[in-house]
Amino acid sequence: KNPSDLVRKLYQPSLPARDLARLCPAIVSLAVEGDAHAKDIIDKAQEGLAEMVAAAARRVELRTPAVILTGGLARAERFRPGLEAAIAHRVPGTSFPERRLSPVGGAVLCALRGAEVDLDDALVERLAAGL
Repeated sequence: KNPSDLVRKLYQPSLPARDLARLCPAIVSLAVEGDAHAKDIIDKAQEGLAEMVAAAARRVELRTPAVILTGGLARAERFRPGLEAAIAHRVPGTSFPERRLSPVGGAVLCALRGAEVDLDDALVERLAAGL
């Protein structure tokens, strides 16, 4: 009902992650409408995620990584551009290709690579169609 109620709710140790995630669309909408507190939350979320990408890229020495954004918030047209900009600022040269596979399909692809299976576009397309 008011910002203080939201803060108390968010900092409850018993708040499940799925309940917190359900708040995201409303916070994004409020930010787009100009709410300063919601915009601050969104900005911090984008910056935090961008820093995680930058840290991962540094750790594995990727200079120009391809980052596939997935999940409801990352696909949100009101959130994604700012997230991409924050990542590109920290890791210049990053590309953002559209995903071809679901997360499960990506895991299957990694397992196939680990098993040294020859991968080609036809196999990836079959995975995309079947999962």
